[in-house]
Amino acid sequence: MKYFPMICLALFCAMSLSAQTDIRLAGHSLGETAETFFSTAMASESKQLTSDYCNKLLNDAEAMRRYEASKNGLNKKDFLLSDVGGCQSVMAAIRGERAVVGARLASELGKGHVLFVSGKLTSFSLFSESSYADAVAAMKKRLGVKGRKYEAPQVSEGVRWDVAGITAMVWKMKYSDKVCIDLGYTGVD
Repeated sequence: MKYFPMICLALFCAMSLSAQTDIRLAGHSLGETAETFFSTAMASESKQLTSDYCNKLLNDAEAMRRYEASKNGLNKKDFLLSDVGGCQSVMAAIRGERAVVGARLASELGKGHVLFVSGKLTSFSLFSESSYADAVAAMKKRLGVKGRKYEAPQVSEGVRWDVAGITAMVWKMKYSDKVCIDLGYTGVD
């Protein structure tokens, strides 16, 4: 019973931090259902809602024939090779299966991909158009705390946050100016 006040304080702090944490990127939120995500996501080239584009593509017999032919090497450059597989991932996400969906089928993401587990958006892995310093400042503002230095073989500089069950990293690749942003629930790969 003597630890009860400390437990209450810790829970209150965690709930307050969680409530303040802005975990949105590119107009989407961690925990968002795949159905909600794909009600606004746009396919890059068609400029259609991804769900409409994918339903039409996956139900097009001629497109599926071309897709099958492209897998056998007749035309490996056919766009359907990536779009059919991507659309199959979109439908898997909506069905509640684990699925990685690339930015081609969610153009608002820019470059990168997202992960869905059990029908929920669990992580982002994106390339930022911002400078490294700006991306770090934005993540610090979003999470409300200062991160710590992150080191890895492919990283020239990086910052990592572990806040309220969320892990975020902003890092710059070695030998490149590309800035990467990874944001997701802790422990979900």
